[in-house]
Amino acid sequence: MEVWVSLWSSRVDDMKIFLIYRFTGEEIVKLEKICNKIIASLEKAKHICFCSLSKEKYYKKNKFTRKQSYLDTMKEIDNYEAVLVFIKSNKKNEEILVEVGYAVAKGKKIFLAIKNGVRSELIEQISDKIIKFDTVEDLCKKLSKLN
Repeated sequence: MEVWVSLWSSRVDDMKIFLIYRFTGEEIVKLEKICNKIIASLEKAKHICFCSLSKEKYYKKNKFTRKQSYLDTMKEIDNYEAVLVFIKSNKKNEEILVEVGYAVAKGKKIFLAIKNGVRSELIEQISDKIIKFDTVEDLCKKLSKLN
């Protein structure tokens, strides 16, 4: 944990962080609440954050296909220097793997927030740092102290 904190706190300027999460099969209202809490915690630590869930209404209104929304998400990742991958269950998700793979290919820092007891072997191996948490509130406390 100390290495991760120093990576974030040694920066003079804000780190721009793109939040990656499991979307398919999730209850959108609950997911929005969780993402909003994570973003608020990172912003409290003076980081700039983006969550593609904020564009969901735009995608629906403009009748984006899944491919179009996915390509738009990839373009957004280009604008950020790091990604925070949020994993709270063992449910597999190809979207997360594709987004993380894209971020790795683009040279982005990969931070993994993963619930205790959950495994994601590949993402754990390619992450620059891992933060484990018990609850979303626990994670948010850890993220909000990253100054």
